[in-house]
Amino acid sequence: SIRALGFDNAGRLWVGTPAGLSVQEGEGFRFFSALDGIACFILPVSVGSMAVGSSKAGLWKTGTRGIEPMLVEQNMDKTAFFAGTIDQRNQLWLGTGDGTILVVQGNEVVRRIQPPEIKGATIKRFQPDSDGTMWVASDKGLLFGQSAQGDIFRLHNEENGLPNNSVTSLWKDWEGSLWVGTERGGVVKFSPGKFFNITQREGLVGNAVNAVAEDGQGSLWVGSDQGLAFLPSARDNYATDPARRKAVDR
Repeated sequence: SIRALGFDNAGRLWVGTPAGLSVQEGEGFRFFSALDGIACFILPVSVGSMAVGSSKAGLWKTGTRGIEPMLVEQNMDKTAFFAGTIDQRNQLWLGTGDGTILVVQGNEVVRRIQPPEIKGATIKRFQPDSDGTMWVASDKGLLFGQSAQGDIFRLHNEENGLPNNSVTSLWKDWEGSLWVGTERGGVVKFSPGKFFNITQREGLVGNAVNAVAEDGQGSLWVGSDQGLAFLPSARDNYATDPARRKAVDR
């Protein structure tokens, strides 16, 4: 069961499973270290070092001596971190299970953000925007944070257009549109002020979306509990390609 993936600065793939961390070596993988809890994200934070968020035991950093805990002095070595990303200032954003966002520089927490709109929610993903703002996926909806202008937030949920409050994944495509994966409502293309919902009715394999990614040709891949769907780069055609989908499913 693979829970997290991340590439380091050398192009090696790191894999997080319930057993711990493994790293790519040649054509295979080497077990790197056990981890208390499940790896929820793996991010490169410096040359030769990856940050790993654990579902039970805080934030960890890999290095030549193995893996070491971070933020111990801040008494956060037992905090569950479910989401992480790097912003334009090279700061690490961390999402917790109670709706709190931490911004880390080096080994210090420089900001603590607690948006009332998602109080008590599990933060599942971040998506930095090109203008320095941040999208936040949670199980209470999709939060848009204009941090450059102060902590100004707007929540998108079932009350204003989102098909399902539990947001599982985010992806910003080459056109600048945000794709939002949900737990029960399929995937949503979000353009300024508009939601376009794509579900099994339009050709998705399953409505419980776990991951969204774009390839080099501008086509979108959507991973769900029922398999993998392919959305061609012609964004106006939302139906998946049956031939490509069948090949993937096999």
